[in-house]
Amino acid sequence: MAIGAPHEVITGTADGHATVIMGSPSGLLANRCRGITAGLEGFPGNANEHSKNFSWALAAGDFDGDGHADLAIGAPFETAGTASDGGAQTILYGALFADGFDSGNRDFWSSWVP
Repeated sequence: MAIGAPHEVITGTADGHATVIMGSPSGLLANRCRGITAGLEGFPGNANEHSKNFSWALAAGDFDGDGHADLAIGAPFETAGTASDGGAQTILYGALFADGFDSGNRDFWSSWVP
């Protein structure tokens, strides 16, 4: 499950934050919960840009066709190159046993796309 909080204050106004809670056959697991913020803790994006509303939109699907769920996180007011408020998306590609939840390693999730 992914929950967006686009107006969340992290380092400034409306930075945005997404929370991902992994599930199991018996339900959601509180000990397998991660917060995602653009530009912090190894996630792509710019932590110094504010009012980007990271997680305004969330979409899940198998975007790369590998059979594992992926997550797209939208930031509609992120500056993209020279386009102020041009918007960006972060794609977190999932893979079997490579979600970073067990090890805390977020390098398995990548790709900031302006």
